[in-house]
Amino acid sequence: MSLIIKNFFILLISLLAVEFYPQVQDYSVKEIKINNTLNSRDLNAFNKLISFRKDFNKVLDSIIIISTSGDRKKLAFYYNEDLTLNNFLISYLFNNQWMVSDRHTNTYNSEGKLVSILWEAFNNLTGEWSNDALDIYSYDTSGNCITHLHQTYIGGEFQNIFRYNYYYDSSNNLSSSIYETWNNDNWLLVSRIINHYNSSNLLDTTLFQYWVNNQLLNSQLNIYEYDSNFNVVTNLVKRWDENNWLNFAKGLFRYDNNKLISENWFLNNNDQWENWERKFYEYDNDYYLIHLYGEEWQNGQWLPADLGLLIKLPDGTKLGYLAKELFLYYSPSTAVDRNDNTIREFNLFQNYPNPFNPITKIRWQSPFSGHTTLKVYDVLGREIGTLVDEYKSFGNYEAEFNISQYSNSDIASGIYFYRLSIVSTDGFTVTKVKKMILNK
Repeated sequence: MSLIIKNFFILLISLLAVEFYPQVQDYSVKEIKINNTLNSRDLNAFNKLISFRKDFNKVLDSIIIISTSGDRKKLAFYYNEDLTLNNFLISYLFNNQWMVSDRHTNTYNSEGKLVSILWEAFNNLTGEWSNDALDIYSYDTSGNCITHLHQTYIGGEFQNIFRYNYYYDSSNNLSSSIYETWNNDNWLLVSRIINHYNSSNLLDTTLFQYWVNNQLLNSQLNIYEYDSNFNVVTNLVKRWDENNWLNFAKGLFRYDNNKLISENWFLNNNDQWENWERKFYEYDNDYYLIHLYGEEWQNGQWLPADLGLLIKLPDGTKLGYLAKELFLYYSPSTAVDRNDNTIREFNLFQNYPNPFNPITKIRWQSPFSGHTTLKVYDVLGREIGTLVDEYKSFGNYEAEFNISQYSNSDIASGIYFYRLSIVSTDGFTVTKVKKMILNK
């Protein structure tokens, strides 16, 4: 695959916004219209981006990144007492020794929201740290990130480089974002992304646009399909060609126990889908992600390749490397001791009674606080009702569902789904879905 096509795929297919892409293998994205050649850590992401489990059993200790050339980098993570991410160190392997090169340090507000990330570079000769860059985040009253400003340290001060502005609908879904660059003391419009959601509040389409000579032009359209557990199973990518949307690529996603285990991408060639690249995700017995690797279709066979491997860090920001594979390592949690009743797992329990008519109760427990939504859907994915939509502290909860309060009297017996989603104060999202039976 050409480097330009690979970069386009990385920047525009897998993501809803430009990502943070440190390189194990250097590459350029200057040919791409919608791009950001600088590294950044963004809080908004494609909804199936792999996230780390958030509980009090294990924490992410380190990540090893390996390229096809054999180059290796390591990320080592360090936490505060409440298990929020304090900082991580980036090292590279040189003469069989890990040499520290960078450090990213987080700060949080009183609500536990990530408000800044200080980037520092390490001089191995002097042993000194120096400022490199700064990410600054702001939020609305609902806790949604509304701005992300990236600055670099130049001439003894932090100077603006780019920023994102985020906009949300009445359901707190990310509806659009605008990317701007700083030039001659002014913000210049570069690109816009528009998200559309279906009646079940699932992301339906994503439209990518960019500005040329103050005119907004179409670039790409992503169309998503879901399975019965609300997992993305298809991502159809179309490119704008003059006045038409043409098929460009297609991604197919496979799951096991609602964990993403593979994604296969195909390129359109004269209306025929041809193999392009694929990625695999492996987990340990506790369902923690431990290995992520990619392959590319070359000369009729699958071969290891440096692909855009994306994950979501414990602080809610995204991380991507152009690499062959990532290995993830965990260590036991050393969080501040609570009491014997500490909730260590996120659980959504089976409703009771089940089958039910017309009332049933739904219980769940969460080891962290965050904005909580609990919704009920029919088998076609249509929303029946919202039981919970508010901020809740960590703990045990129960909600009652009376179907007669949400639907008319002729609603049919059968299978329904209830979906619990919690967005923590640091941007981490967990979602679980279970089914229940109405027996009238």
